[in-house]
Amino acid sequence: RLRTRMKDAPARTEFEVAAAIRDQVRGLEVTLEEQRVVSDNFSDQDVVGFHREGIALEIVVMSIRGGKLSGNRAFSFTGQEFPDAELLSSFVGLYYDMGAPPPDEVLLPLEIDDAAIKAEWLTERRASLAMGLGRTRKVEILVPQRGDRRRLVELAAKNAAARFASR
Repeated sequence: RLRTRMKDAPARTEFEVAAAIRDQVRGLEVTLEEQRVVSDNFSDQDVVGFHREGIALEIVVMSIRGGKLSGNRAFSFTGQEFPDAELLSSFVGLYYDMGAPPPDEVLLPLEIDDAAIKAEWLTERRASLAMGLGRTRKVEILVPQRGDRRRLVELAAKNAAARFASR
């Protein structure tokens, strides 16, 4: 529809409108291209981004399914005086307790003390959601230090910082 409007605008001497629509189309194309494939791993991943200023906190969860970005959710919190690792651990528990399906991997920006316990809980939760549809893979909670996974965590952190700034 945008391309049709862009082509029709010059006939009505609306050149500025045509240029604005062209820029919209380019922006959409770039956005869609960036979201097509974000990981060549092809496993299901939830990537958690974290941005904190004082007692205000923004957390973003990027859901990657089959290597493609399938969703992006942001959560804002205020009055958070606990250490970052405790807040992150609590968030992971609440997020999956609210019904989010556990992926193959949960990528975090920093270590949490109860990662092994949370991974076991998520694996059990995943198995109960699968209800006998075969053997379920173990859920891993990772804190990547380098490589593609690390870049995904950094991207999620940038998203969290941008959401924080816009809020």
